[in-house]
Amino acid sequence: METIRELRGLNVEVVFEEQGINTMTAEGELLLTLIAAFAQAESLSASENMKWRYRKGFESGEVMGVRRLFGYEIDKGVFTIDEEKAQIIRDIFDRFIGGESMESIAHSLREQGITGIHGGTILEPSVRSFLTQEKYTGNALMQKWYVNNHLEKKVKANRGELPQYYAEGTHDAIIDMETFGKAQERLKEIRKTYEGRAPQKRTVFTGKIQCAKCGATFIRAWNKKRVWQCVTYKRKGREVCNAKQIPEDILRSITCEVLDIEEMDDDVFNERIDSITAGTDEKSNILIFHMTDGEVIVRRWKNTSRSRSWTPEMKEAAREAGKKGGRRNGTG
Repeated sequence: METIRELRGLNVEVVFEEQGINTMTAEGELLLTLIAAFAQAESLSASENMKWRYRKGFESGEVMGVRRLFGYEIDKGVFTIDEEKAQIIRDIFDRFIGGESMESIAHSLREQGITGIHGGTILEPSVRSFLTQEKYTGNALMQKWYVNNHLEKKVKANRGELPQYYAEGTHDAIIDMETFGKAQERLKEIRKTYEGRAPQKRTVFTGKIQCAKCGATFIRAWNKKRVWQCVTYKRKGREVCNAKQIPEDILRSITCEVLDIEEMDDDVFNERIDSITAGTDEKSNILIFHMTDGEVIVRRWKNTSRSRSWTPEMKEAAREAGKKGGRRNGTG
């Protein structure tokens, strides 16, 4: 309907010969409106019937909507354990409960050539997903997700908008409840360590820096100080991309130099810089600034040594501390 009205606004006539509708007439507009209303009502009815079918299935303990799950072969709702993959799941739980990090587990699985259910790379979020999947216990929490409406059909996480159903013993278990519980306790402890930390803020550089080695975006991280790292290096490791991290102070300093300004100005940055490519050559690290006017500016940088990064005040304080130490030791 929106397209037809847009064409009508442009004085473009659309004729539906079978229905005898001409969009340029008032009668045609009315008929199209009625047809659209009937179609929408039919779509809503079909959607509501499907929802009713699923919810009745959930209430009776029927696992619905699950077609694939790492560790199982699923055929028409029947779960059969894939023993080879099930052993991988058991090893993941044992290693995590034993204190190994999710990132380390993901790294070792990649080194073994193990991929996800759809053949994708196993990353830290993949391991977390395995560890929180209650279906490995032989039980199923249903309606974790829902479709918002029959028009947009967007899948959303169920945060209490709809009831959820927990069914026990729906299929054979790969791990026991005690093991699953221990994993959840450790996940809870990890979450607590991050509580109270300020959320990472977006900056003017977010989404603007591209890795010359793998093409991925650089993201802001913390490594004793603020740095920018290739997201591939961050998530998949040095063996996939060995791009060097960029200290944020150096990035800001060079950007100010390129823009010929004394202090960072987000408005000036957005107006004049389109993107930045980060890479290296045989001699040094390189930042390539792609300006909005088409100009390309190349700048080289080196990590600032500790001695050069000290301010005069810091150096003077260190000298004074050294003198006092010498006097205490009887050498001053």
